[in-house]
Amino acid sequence: MATTVSGLHYVDLASTRPLMTGLTFDLDQCAPVLDHALLGLNEQTGIPDQLVAWIRPGACAAGRCPYDGRGRIIIDAQVRIQDVIGELREVRRLLRDVALNEARAARARMRRSTSEGRGGHPSE
Repeated sequence: MATTVSGLHYVDLASTRPLMTGLTFDLDQCAPVLDHALLGLNEQTGIPDQLVAWIRPGACAAGRCPYDGRGRIIIDAQVRIQDVIGELREVRRLLRDVALNEARAARARMRRSTSEGRGGHPSE
């Protein structure tokens, strides 16, 4: 089993990215999870390596899929709500920090313009 450029064994990001356009999950975060699950499945059953061996010479052109009629492989990856909440808190903190920095900068601009208007302007 070869490792791809991205360090993944089964998931090819370049080939997968066009298929994922418009979906609501982040491929760069999900691909390692999927790849890890496929590695585990391969250790248990050998199915991923056998499918890759069938796909490389041309898939259907190379003959019938060795798993036709034997069901589907379903990998259910779930995100823990605690992880999502933690990410949202981080985003909220970053937004708050940005808002505070913008408010400080606006106050500093107001102070400069006010101090320039007091005796610093030739019309006074």
